[in-house]
Order: sequence, then structure tokens, then C-alpha cells
Amino acid sequence: MCEHCSSGFMWEGDTKADVCAWRNAEQPEDEVELPVMCPNPATRVVREKFVEDHLCNEHVDQENADLDREVGDLYRSFGLQQSVDYLPIRDSQCPCSGYLGNPLQGGPMTKCLNPATHAKMVIENYTYCEKHIMEIA
Repeated sequence: MCEHCSSGFMWEGDTKADVCAWRNAEQPEDEVELPVMCPNPATRVVREKFVEDHLCNEHVDQENADLDREVGDLYRSFGLQQSVDYLPIRDSQCPCSGYLGNPLQGGPMTKCLNPATHAKMVIENYTYCEKHIMEIA
């Protein structure tokens, strides 16, 4: 755990666009049908900020290169990830969350043993109507 792990939080802002992102939580996960979505227009946007990984310099460089190529295009086209920041870690003993090797190319995959130097901070946006903003707050 690093100094950025405890900084995850949510905040709200107004919006006049998009649909409510709420889905019926009572619907079973293995249900074949699409989840029941809220038909109301969204009025509020919630931004969630959290640390997804702790990475060494090598893996930060690798992820940045991947995001500049096809992986980033895929994320952007499906709206899976709005923003990523790599924040330097000062005094932490966090191990790197990355892996070395590629089993798809016939090599073994092993856990990176380098100490983490950066926290991968992800910021995602969700839009909700007035009714459902109260349920998640």
C-alpha cells in the first residue's frame, strides 16, 4: 500500500447528457438477458478515482506504449477507461504488479520482482439520475 491508495474518492458534478448508468443489482450475474437499465436521463456525473496497480519504471513505460497503440484505442472505443495517471511513489515497499514474459509467444510468465515506483491512478465517470444518485451516495 502506498500514499496514493488511501486517496480514492468520489465527487459529483452536474450533467445534462447521457443516460442513467444504474442497473438492477437484483438480477442474477449469470442471467442471459441484458440487465434492466434505468430509463431516466442522467442529471449527475460521479467520478471515481482509485489505484489499480503499483508498477516499476519498466512496466509504466510498457503500459504507456500500449495505451498509445491498439490497447488504448480499444479502451477509448468502448469507453472502458477515461483517464490514467502514473503517480510517483515516494517511500513505499510495494512490489510491482506487473508480469514478465509472454505465454502466447511460448515463454513463461513470471511476477515482476522490481519494487514499484508508480501508482496507476484510474479515473472513471458514471452518470446517474436523481433517484439513483441517492442510492449510491
